[in-house]
Amino acid sequence: MPPKRFPRNPVSLLAVTALLIALCGCTFMLPPPADADPTAVPTPVPTPVPTPVPTPVPTPTPVPYPARSVIGPLEPGMNDGEVPVAQDMLRALGFAAPLTGEYDCRTRNAVRAFQRYAGLAPDGLLSADCCAELTRSYDAARGMAVQREPLPLEGYVVCLDAGHQGRLNSSLEPVSPGSSTMKKKVSGGTRGVVTKLYEYELNLIVALKARDLLADAGAEVVMVRETHDVNISNAERAQLANDVRADIALRIHANGSDDPAKSGMYMLVPAVRGHVTEEMAAASREAAEYVLEAALEETGAKGRGYSVRGDLTGFNWSKVPVCLIEMGYMTNAEEDRLMATGEYQDKLAQGIARGISDYLMARPGS
Repeated sequence: MPPKRFPRNPVSLLAVTALLIALCGCTFMLPPPADADPTAVPTPVPTPVPTPVPTPVPTPTPVPYPARSVIGPLEPGMNDGEVPVAQDMLRALGFAAPLTGEYDCRTRNAVRAFQRYAGLAPDGLLSADCCAELTRSYDAARGMAVQREPLPLEGYVVCLDAGHQGRLNSSLEPVSPGSSTMKKKVSGGTRGVVTKLYEYELNLIVALKARDLLADAGAEVVMVRETHDVNISNAERAQLANDVRADIALRIHANGSDDPAKSGMYMLVPAVRGHVTEEMAAASREAAEYVLEAALEETGAKGRGYSVRGDLTGFNWSKVPVCLIEMGYMTNAEEDRLMATGEYQDKLAQGIARGISDYLMARPGS
């Protein structure tokens, strides 16, 4: 006789199953939805990263320079007690004044640079008003150098030699180091056939105008002379350029001739003699080309080219690149009248300054 089977009740089975799950502390998991990706990996929740707090950088406190002031007025040639104070103040403000105690041409260049920065007329003179502005700027800087864009010719030294002087010097000096050939220390130069303007006067007028233009571009301009009342030989003029280690020395002259029809501008360049090496002669020629080209463009003058000279004391004693410009013929009536005008003198100076600038900026490493 088969064993007795009890009928199954689905409702009772479900109730028992639910009770067993509850008693075991298990969580009832529903099957995933039909459209779920069985291979998907759950995206982990990133752990929050704390934002770093920057370490504060202490701001340096400017240390004031010692209290200084200048009253003035101060002018070139002075060595008054205020001059070194003014030079120190200019240097503190970022303007390259020397600490010589003498108001020399380098100090004047620094004063001009400061005046341009301060919006003053750049005449290179420390008037009472300019001294007041210098003192105010120095006090306001509090030891921090003035931040300004460098000028294109900063760091270059240019020596300008306005040819001749008020009186000739017929004493003799060697034309070249170690030479037995002697020449006059300074000749008298020529004179305008119509205007009666002396060459030494014209040379200085143009040289001073060129100086101002070059200083405006940031060059340190060393003048052989700034007055007619000097006695400086040609060898001494070359030695001055050597002493300041000029990047270029330009001798500024005008010409004369027995032929009144002769006119035009040309350059003299040194031959290899005395202190002049082949390298220096080549650099001198290059500088002369730049200056002549720019001066001819500015003035529209007739170009007469170049002449290589080994008989000029001012060349043979030079250890730096040097050349000489003959701006025109004062024995030519038309050219004499032209060179006596302020407008044409400005053009001459602009051409000279631009040519020198072009030469310096074209040098390797400029």
